[in-house]
Amino acid sequence: MRKKFAVLISTYGEVEEPTIENLLPNSKRIIQMVTCQIATISKMLHHAIAGFRSVKRRKTWTKAGYQSRLNQINRQQMTLISQKIKPCLNTLDEPVDVDFFEAYYFVPPYLEDVVRQVNNNGYDEVIIISMLPIESAFSCGVACKIVMEELTEPYLLNTHVVGSLWRDEQLVKIFTEHVFSKVRQTNFYYPKEKTGLILAAHGTLVRDGNGNEPPVPTGLKQTFEFFDLIKREILTDSRNCFQDVKLGCLNHKFGGEWTHETMELAMQEFQVAGVENLALFPFGFFADNSEVDFEAKKNLQKSNFQNTLYIECVNDSEPFAMWLAEKIISKIQMVQNLRRFTEAVGQKA
Repeated sequence: MRKKFAVLISTYGEVEEPTIENLLPNSKRIIQMVTCQIATISKMLHHAIAGFRSVKRRKTWTKAGYQSRLNQINRQQMTLISQKIKPCLNTLDEPVDVDFFEAYYFVPPYLEDVVRQVNNNGYDEVIIISMLPIESAFSCGVACKIVMEELTEPYLLNTHVVGSLWRDEQLVKIFTEHVFSKVRQTNFYYPKEKTGLILAAHGTLVRDGNGNEPPVPTGLKQTFEFFDLIKREILTDSRNCFQDVKLGCLNHKFGGEWTHETMELAMQEFQVAGVENLALFPFGFFADNSEVDFEAKKNLQKSNFQNTLYIECVNDSEPFAMWLAEKIISKIQMVQNLRRFTEAVGQKA
């Protein structure tokens, strides 16, 4: 009998309509699933922070006329990946049926609800793809935390979380090609002037307010390693037009000491070095979200550089979708191999 696989394309998720009704439960889940991993927060303070965050975000986004595209992009990527995977299915040892679903950590449809839904609908295996390249307790770790805390044993046995996607030379090449493709399309060439590139990623807490290291994996080391790989690939490419490539972390303001290598520091260093033109690419994300196509992009546009270029994430990149489709095929094959092995062991016992 053909096995049925459900593939969940999952990410943080952001509210699409910035109303208090949408923002408040979103803020509460973020604090519960992320902030509470690194700080002890009372129930009263939890509600107060969530309310403050929701009101502030509603005011900021509404005033700017901004609406997050993250969920929309995630859906588009899911559709593209599902198209790319079809011709790959015949490479599997055993034929399978594969269906795709969107799922989010912080907005509906919630990840745990989608996992239960597909299990109740008769799917044999569930593969969760964390659409964030760098693993930490705040990215694919959130998916793992949801699975471990919210799902009972029957669901746990057939649920597989795929993260740590940055550890792949092909992804580095896809990102590099994406950068130079956008430079070419926008004609962002200034041969007689200095041009810099900032690779942006989410910052992370280095030490809490008491000077202690965070009690959970933050992805700090992985962020630097991934940055170094892409920087080296860009600077050694024959098409390189950048004098230098710097890391630009997007930090929060509270909680303790955050990553030192900020976007603001990178811009300052480029200005001191006499760089006239600046490009920004969010390598720490697979899809544009409010932190990059609103906040980081706004900071770039307000800067004093003569010319600036915001390079979107690999939102609609076909090579990226093909790469991820092949990753999913590899995971399905691994699951098939595991099931055959356990069945063989069971028959011998």
